[in-house]
Amino acid sequence: MVSELFLWPALYRRTRNKGVSELYFDRLRKMGKFIEAYTGHDGRAPLWGDGDDGRPFCFGAQEPRHHGYLPALISLAIDNKVLFAPPEYSIGEIVWSLGESAWSKAAVAPNMEMQSFNFSDSGYFVMAGGGNKVFIDCASVGFGGRGGHGHNDCLSFDANLANVSVISDSGTFVYSENFKVRNEFRSTSYHNTPQIDGEEMNRFLGPEELFSLSNDAVPELRAWKTMNGDEIFSGSHSGYERLSPGLRPVRTIILDKSISTLLVHDVFEGEGEHAVSIPYHLGAGAVINWLGRDTWQLNIEGSEFLIYASPIVDWTAQIESGWISERYGNRIERPILSFKRIGALKGLRLVIGPATNVPDDLEGWVAQKLKSALNG
Repeated sequence: MVSELFLWPALYRRTRNKGVSELYFDRLRKMGKFIEAYTGHDGRAPLWGDGDDGRPFCFGAQEPRHHGYLPALISLAIDNKVLFAPPEYSIGEIVWSLGESAWSKAAVAPNMEMQSFNFSDSGYFVMAGGGNKVFIDCASVGFGGRGGHGHNDCLSFDANLANVSVISDSGTFVYSENFKVRNEFRSTSYHNTPQIDGEEMNRFLGPEELFSLSNDAVPELRAWKTMNGDEIFSGSHSGYERLSPGLRPVRTIILDKSISTLLVHDVFEGEGEHAVSIPYHLGAGAVINWLGRDTWQLNIEGSEFLIYASPIVDWTAQIESGWISERYGNRIERPILSFKRIGALKGLRLVIGPATNVPDDLEGWVAQKLKSALNG
């Protein structure tokens, strides 16, 4: 919505010969680049922060989460060229906005191979390649730490593996229509991030403050690198230091693009005994079954994945029911794989990948990946 709100006045001024600065156009190009980075193989945006489906104009028939038309629309409108072919659903937006000749250029452009991006100034990171895309949030809560349209989602992530959405945050659902549900959907437990002692990482200012949060969870990037073809992220935040000095979650995420497999390693700094919960909100339509001990089978979009957790002896694992809102005002049930423990702080490792790709010696694979990531 914001990209279009800036694009259309610029096109109007150019049409009226009123002039538009190159700096303004360059900002629009950067908006297009960011959108290009966060959209998946089908042009879908991850669910992070508020999404209310707002648009100044709606010319296409695509779903609100499908943002893939925008990079091409921006580059065609500004520079009369497009580097990569947009998804086919982009035709309505581009033809009605710029004419049939613009779509002719877009339709013959080469397909884009997803690439990893580091948007460290904003706190967003994208691991991509080989049909995989992992969007990671290590950002302040809302603009300037004020809350706003931000959620309690620091260290949360959205994962598409082998072109399938396997892990996703919960979305927005509603604003003022239901205060209680509004606050639930922006709460820590509705996101793929650790929660300590049942507390919010950023405190709510009140049940009626629907667009404000305390600025408790100050993010910290600890690593962003590529090693041996793997994408590696490590980050932390200060949201729980008010409970105990030095109490911090530290999350490392490793994507092995060659086998479309993800490793998530959570450890906790600090002292004392605490209640810790780590939820994994599975994609819409997911069916999950426990195979015994430390392994689960996940079926989604016609594909089979395996989930492996260790050391499971220190944690209680439960399959719970949750919500996902892919469109404003709509929500559907979906499963959550939740890990919990009470006691001294201990870590947890989780692996998820296509059933045909997961290594036979998983513990050895995990140990090798972590050694390389943490010591390399």
